[in-house]
Amino acid sequence: MLYRSKPGDTVLDFGCGTGRGAAKLQSMGCIVTGIDLAQNSLDAGVSVPVIHACLWDLPDVTAMHGYCTDVMEHIPTEKVHAVLSGIAARVPQCYFNISTQPDAMGALIGKTLHLTVKPADWCRVELERHWRDVTVNPTAGEMVAVCRT
Repeated sequence: MLYRSKPGDTVLDFGCGTGRGAAKLQSMGCIVTGIDLAQNSLDAGVSVPVIHACLWDLPDVTAMHGYCTDVMEHIPTEKVHAVLSGIAARVPQCYFNISTQPDAMGALIGKTLHLTVKPADWCRVELERHWRDVTVNPTAGEMVAVCRT
């Protein structure tokens, strides 16, 4: 599982955004590569290698672990299968944190930011299509899952 990763383990941060999660994993000794569509996503002072790519059209990279937080709810529903398929093909295990409720910030800019808002059970079924072992911990408004092949 990701929380048991050791220094030297390789990690792909799918949808790394600001890079803060990747930087934390890096500070624990992991060799982390972020993947994000946005060219300008990293916070100032975050120094993590980033591959700029669309998550439903991932490059040919692999790692021991995957990390995907606050991302899947931003993926259009019709692309969820392609994203999960791509992630599963690149890492044998992945940690997910997925929001299961509408976003609050999109109203400030007149856009819907959470494109796929589904209950935890729906998310679990989608994850189970790609990983053999899925451990889920749903909480209010989100779900955490650790998936392994």
